[in-house]
Order: sequence, then C-alpha cells, then structure tokens
Amino acid sequence: MGERVTADHPVQTSPSPEDAGADTSDKFEWQAAVAAADGLALAASYIQKRRPGIEPDNSSVICEHHEDYVVLSHGVSELVSVKHRDLAPGSWTWATLADDGGLAHLFNRWKELGESCRTRLVTNAALGYGEPVDLGRLCLSLRDSSADPIPELKREALIKSFGVEMIHHGKISGIPSEWRVDEKTPKKQIRPPGELLRQVERFLTTLTFDEGRPHRDHIADASPAMYVEPLLELLKVPVSAMRACWLAVLSVFDRRMKARGKFPMGELARLIALHQGENRSQALARSLKPRTITVTDILIAIEMAAMNPGAYEDAHLSATPLTRLSLKLEDGGLTATTVSAAEALADHWRRTRHQHVADVPGIAAEFAVAELELLQLASDAAEAVSSENKYGPLMWKELRRTVGADAVGGLPVKASAGLAMGGVCDLVSQCRIWFGPRFDVLARQAELRQQLESVRVAS
Repeated sequence: MGERVTADHPVQTSPSPEDAGADTSDKFEWQAAVAAADGLALAASYIQKRRPGIEPDNSSVICEHHEDYVVLSHGVSELVSVKHRDLAPGSWTWATLADDGGLAHLFNRWKELGESCRTRLVTNAALGYGEPVDLGRLCLSLRDSSADPIPELKREALIKSFGVEMIHHGKISGIPSEWRVDEKTPKKQIRPPGELLRQVERFLTTLTFDEGRPHRDHIADASPAMYVEPLLELLKVPVSAMRACWLAVLSVFDRRMKARGKFPMGELARLIALHQGENRSQALARSLKPRTITVTDILIAIEMAAMNPGAYEDAHLSATPLTRLSLKLEDGGLTATTVSAAEALADHWRRTRHQHVADVPGIAAEFAVAELELLQLASDAAEAVSSENKYGPLMWKELRRTVGADAVGGLPVKASAGLAMGGVCDLVSQCRIWFGPRFDVLARQAELRQQLESVRVAS
C-alpha cells in the first residue's frame, strides 16, 4: 500500500531517469492544473486537522520527478501519472492502458523505487467496458477488503493479462531481459512467469484509477468552484476570491512543473554547493527544491490572492477565452453570450458521449456517424453564408435553423436540438468546423497565455 516517507525514502533520494514533458503545451497545462487540485486537497486536509500551534506537516507535491508528479502525504508517497485523453478515442481500452495510459511506465518506476510507493493514474476519461473496468474493480478489491470481491478465476485472468502487457511493453515496463519477448510475438503466445505475476498483483494493490477529471477545455472554468471554493470556506475567506486564488495556486504549479520555482539563494546556491563539495544526495535534494510545492506554499498563495484578487485577474485577460472553441467563435465575430452558450452545449454533448461510450460497447461508431451528419450540415451552413465578410454570426444562425434533434436521432440517447448543436460545437473545438478563415489556434492560445503570465509576474 506504500511505505511511510522518511528523510531517506527512495522517492526523494533516487534521481529520476528522465524528465518526461507533456506532449503539447495544452496537455502540460492540464497536468499542472490536476496537480494543483491535488495540492489544494493536501491544504484542505491540513486545515481540517489544524490545531493552534501546529505547523503544516511535510505534505507536498514534487513535479516532474519519476512520474508526472509525486504526492507526499501523511507519511506516504504516491507516484502519479497524468494522461489526458481527447474525446474522439473515447474511454480507455485494454490495448491502450499499458502504453498510452502510462501503466507500463508507472509499473517500472514503482518497481525501481523498491515497490515502496502508492501509484495513481489521473485521467479525464473513463475505463472502457470489459477488462479495463474489471481491472479498476480488482485494484479496489485488492486494497480494500470491504469492496466487492472479484471471482478468483477472473482475478487470475486479469493479473495474467496485465503481466502479458508488461512483457509486450518490456522496454517501457523495465522487466528483466530474460522475461522479454520479440515485439512481434502474439500476445496469446506470451506466458508470464510466476514471479512477474506476483509482482503485478503487488503493483495492482497500490494502483488507484482517478477518472473523470475535467477535460482540458473546461478545467480552467471548473476548477475554482470544484477545488478552491471548499478550501476558502474552511479558511473563512470570501469565496468571491476563488478564481484569483485558483490562478495564484496554478501559477505556482506551472512554474514548478517547469522547474522554475524560487528557492533560497537561487542560482548562487549551486555555486556555493560546488565550493562546499556537495555529494550526490545533497545535489538531488537541492535540485528538487524548485520542483516542490508544500502546503505552506499553497496557503501563502491563497492568502496573497485573497488580499488582492485584482493582482491575479486582469479584467480583460480573465475574460479572454482560451479554449479552442471560444477562440474560434470569438475570431468569427460571435458575442460573449453565444460563446458561453456554445461551451455549455459542447459540454452537454461530451458528457453524453462519454457516458454512453463508456457503458455500451460499439457505441463510439454510432457517435462517429452522427458527427459525419453534423459535419455535412455545418458544411452546408458555411457555404450558404461564407460570401459575407465576417460570416460567423450568420453561420451560427443558419446552424440553429437547420440543426435539429433529427441530426442525432440515430443515437440511443434522448435526442434534442441542443444535443445536436453541442455536437457541432465539439467539432469546432476539434478544428473540424470553422466560423471564419483558418488561423493557428495553438499560437493564439500561447500568445494569450503569455500575456496572462506577464500580468501575473508583474503583479
């Protein structure tokens, strides 16, 4: 279940083999946001147990060390792998969990750290029907005796299947060379040794699936109410400051994810250490300081933001949409009210799709067919109005006129015009529908984020 963390625990004394950055800036920022949410949970846990004269414990988050981040809480270490999954692929399948889902790498790091940590996969997606869902249930039953037990035969089959995946992805999972097979070997021919199966069972006992985090297009808007407001209530701080507090905490995590945190003496500390002949352990401890966020760091950030919310929220930039959907609609000339409505409609579509794709095998294909119908309607609307200069508002009106419940009538859900328009808005966010000339959405996002960061730094 994870050993108690001491001053010489392997997670703090072992150098990480690599710095695994995010695939894109969007995913990196989502990673910082989910880590910030974990940090806020640590702070809330401390506040709930706080007594006069008692200082915060050493609960903290270490960014980009061994995994995407490490949580040190109540004397226990937890390796956390963060995997954002776009909506088109749907829920996690068995074939994607080990590699794309990061479980093979997580298994490797857990093993190399002496099997001394808890492990967790944080994701916005759900575990797919069949083996993935069963694996989640098995992990729960292994660590919680009060959970529904898994039949012995199914338990053995799942452990064996997971062992097969670790062998199939041997380079990532780091299993001994004598257990590895040729990459072209069919999985049906792989026979995991008993020692590996026992190790797999121990690993699964430590593993938690943290599903359903907000999608990267929504986490910025959802987080203040989800994660900050409850903490502010504990602190008896006005909840009107929750967005400013979220931005303050997020900026700390964003800097630490990039190893740009401040610590005493700054770069001068490295030169002093060289003069004093620091050893490898001391050098590692120093290098982790700019990657570490403590409960005290989080509480200070909240206190500063609550005292002066305006310093963390520039009126223009805080209102500037940063999602792909919002940027494209704004560029097309649509009003802020329409942009807000479009975000809500897209969220309705995504939640509906996510729920049914996770629960019903094969349903993803039916949603794909519905999306083709919506693309055709959007194409017709664009052709009808694109001769105008700024045709975004006209195209929106045309879509409202032509896109009805029948466009999604083939889906096994309650069809409505709102759901269908939500599908259109989601396709806009995927850059498959445009309300004006194409532009570099990622570059625009980066430019606006840089402006927001400049405001924060200047404050």
